[in-house]
Amino acid sequence: MANLRRFFEAYPRDTKATVPYGFRVNDVIYGGSIPGTRPASGEPAPGGPKEQMAEALKHLITLMEKGGASLDNVGRCVGYVTTPEHREPVYEAWDELFPDPADCPAFKVLIRKLPEGHLAHLDALGLIGGRRTRVDIPNVPARDPSVQIGNWFFTSRCHGLNQVDGGLVDGGLEAETNQTLTNIATLMGFAGGSTKNITQVTMFGRDDSYFAESKRIFEQWFPDEPTRPQLNQLVSFVTARFAISIEASAVIPQTTGNRGELWHEQWICPGVDPVANAMRIDDVVIAPALTPVDASTGAIPAGVDAQIRGVMANLDQLLANSELTRGDVARVSFFLRDLDQRKQLNAPWEAAFPDPQGRPPHKYVKASLPDGVDVMAQVIAFAGTTRRVLAIDAVVHHDPMSLGAVTGNLLTTSRILSGQPGDDAAEQTALAFANVDALLKQASASFANVQQLTVLIDDAKYGEGVERELGRYLNKQGGAPVLNVLTTELGGGGFPRLEVIALV
Repeated sequence: MANLRRFFEAYPRDTKATVPYGFRVNDVIYGGSIPGTRPASGEPAPGGPKEQMAEALKHLITLMEKGGASLDNVGRCVGYVTTPEHREPVYEAWDELFPDPADCPAFKVLIRKLPEGHLAHLDALGLIGGRRTRVDIPNVPARDPSVQIGNWFFTSRCHGLNQVDGGLVDGGLEAETNQTLTNIATLMGFAGGSTKNITQVTMFGRDDSYFAESKRIFEQWFPDEPTRPQLNQLVSFVTARFAISIEASAVIPQTTGNRGELWHEQWICPGVDPVANAMRIDDVVIAPALTPVDASTGAIPAGVDAQIRGVMANLDQLLANSELTRGDVARVSFFLRDLDQRKQLNAPWEAAFPDPQGRPPHKYVKASLPDGVDVMAQVIAFAGTTRRVLAIDAVVHHDPMSLGAVTGNLLTTSRILSGQPGDDAAEQTALAFANVDALLKQASASFANVQQLTVLIDDAKYGEGVERELGRYLNKQGGAPVLNVLTTELGGGGFPRLEVIALV
């Protein structure tokens, strides 16, 4: 990905909800850690796992629509529940949304620890304009389909079933691993590709005793290390009948039609927690919900300061596992239970990014978080790029954050204010927009480059002049950004704070 062509967040419809569901990256839509909760309050949907998955699937619909797509464009989803007994209720909700087994995304349900009261979460990948097609091996039963959509191919979890009558092969782990990879190779052929097109293989076993043997077999199948797919080995629920489950994803270059970017899942602690903490979509890495939870133990640190350190430690570990550095970070958004805790971010942030001329933008916003979690972060990174910090004289933050930065061709900002005292809402809004315009000019850009404008206010009355001011600049400069106006608690007055995502 030499340059991004399209990039913005997809927020809930409720304007009091401050945590986005996901992102559009070029023609890819990605949503991670989508909970079965009410968007603004954070309260789990009443009922059990079926009802919470139904709520998460409502959010999936919103994510796709806000990204410019529909459910027809969903290619792959992952459900998460806390116990094997909750898998079937989640499937009930899934089957109600996707009742046609011949036309549903690739899907799997994994067992993991979720926040207190949360019974179902969801990850999703979609492709703008893509239309999925189910791919099957005759005689090999598959509850969840393998799916081709555009140039992408996904399997759901596959098993060591022979292709004659669908029976389980004899021979335990070795035989099942080989047969499962044989089945995946066959599916790849039906999709018009081969094992050379596989980009990621994920294995699942009940404990880590399967790691060494299955990795050995994997490397026999893919002997050329430079072209070998990414291998993820996870400890997760596997039906007692099987020794291993395996899934694969591929990008088939020769496929015509809609084209998705190369993608890989990323983990903080691979092999321990089955939930991917981030998605790498070509050169962009998005971590939608970095919590302070210790990935190896599941423990939540006590106290806000310890939780902030936990989030920053998880960020560093994720960057290391993704072969990135702090220099690749484009923006960090901190979500706080209590906005009064924002000052506690300053020391850890300065320690992580000590050079004021090199810090990425960050922001803090009040959000409804799971019980026990006081801080969470969303991270955007752009691999292999150089970050250039932007500034204008009119706005100086009292916290150690840059006003904006260009990372690759992605421009992100922290909150941009009027920079001048006053109590006239129209004047304050106009000054804030003028400051955005000035910052864009620092990057040789204009409102025509803006992909997303997010406006934070603490009362709806302060949003009345936003569209008028935006229209003034668009009439002169062009462009059609996604506009999000969010109503939330703000420190220091309620006049609009503007946040920009642009491509330059």
